[in-house]
Amino acid sequence: MKQIIQELLLSAGIVLLLSAPSFAFRDEPDNFRGIRWGTSIRDQSDMVLSEMRGSNTKYYLRNRDNMKMGQAEIAKISYLFYKDQFCGVTIIAEGYGSYESLKKLMVQAYGGEYQLDSVRGTYRWQGKAVPVLISLAYDKTRKKGVASYSYEPIGKEVSREEISKLLFMYLLMDSKCARGK
Repeated sequence: MKQIIQELLLSAGIVLLLSAPSFAFRDEPDNFRGIRWGTSIRDQSDMVLSEMRGSNTKYYLRNRDNMKMGQAEIAKISYLFYKDQFCGVTIIAEGYGSYESLKKLMVQAYGGEYQLDSVRGTYRWQGKAVPVLISLAYDKTRKKGVASYSYEPIGKEVSREEISKLLFMYLLMDSKCARGK
């Protein structure tokens, strides 16, 4: 449970970057792996519910998902549906090598990188024709790369209250773990 909350917290941190400036990119994706943004979960028979955040925010895993992206070995791909509409993806790559492979693939696909923070290795691409925000970061502590796709017309509806609850849960779990040591 703690790992899930840590991954979601890292994803939430990326989502909070929505207000930072960024550049448009080429080849703006109107879908992720064949699922168009805004598609209803009811149209996806190969999804399995993995996590719920309230009644509106649900994370799904895809049966038989390809766990490679280019040369990157992917540990997990979570598909976010808000009010049953597809609006985001979180991709977890274990280790720095997989992160670097994922970064290379994304730079090839979306164009020149825009680096927000050289210490954390955070990159970001902002779509104009298709309003998709794509972020990529590496967490040195957890040794995980995280890519996040957010379809903004729906993604902006995901309330900051839900992100605040997630932060609170993480801090609560972290303090319980510290007391248990």
